[in-house]
Amino acid sequence: MKKSMIAGIGLGVMTSLHIFFDRLVKNGYKNKANGEFDYVIVLGAKVNAGAEPSEALKNRLNKAVAYANKYPHVCFVVTGGQGADEDATEASVMFQYMIQHGVAPERIIIEDASTSTYENIRNSLYLLPHVEGVTIITSDYHCERAKIIAKRFGLQANAVPADTPENIKFKVVQRERVLILKAAITGR
Repeated sequence: MKKSMIAGIGLGVMTSLHIFFDRLVKNGYKNKANGEFDYVIVLGAKVNAGAEPSEALKNRLNKAVAYANKYPHVCFVVTGGQGADEDATEASVMFQYMIQHGVAPERIIIEDASTSTYENIRNSLYLLPHVEGVTIITSDYHCERAKIIAKRFGLQANAVPADTPENIKFKVVQRERVLILKAAITGR
């Protein structure tokens, strides 16, 4: 009887945590950005062969270009280093994409050394004047964790969610639940 009661409690706790973290992930899907901050940090993602942005990265960049058109006073930090299997830094590919889609190069700052969300935000702050807050553009599932990390740096933060490609959505959302918990505990 005790074992089944303990198992039932454990299952209940796990279900509750799953629902809680699912809500946090889904909270990031809401666009709350309105041009109030002068700087946007666009988080990098996979670069394919030939220095082509992956579908996830294109989705983020299309959101960035649309935001740039809507809020012409805003400047952007494109972020991301070069993975072992990438032909160029994420940031350099992002810079080229944005200028090819009409964003003036003087509105874009390149941060090309980071390898994680924490480093994306930290390194971006080194490149910016003192700011109270930033807008973050990233994949929908990733917005909440990015905002948690930005808040650990003392920033106000809002986000613009980009669609996550369906072929990776299940995997990245499951992973994100654990990473949100890590970010809440460690700030990274």
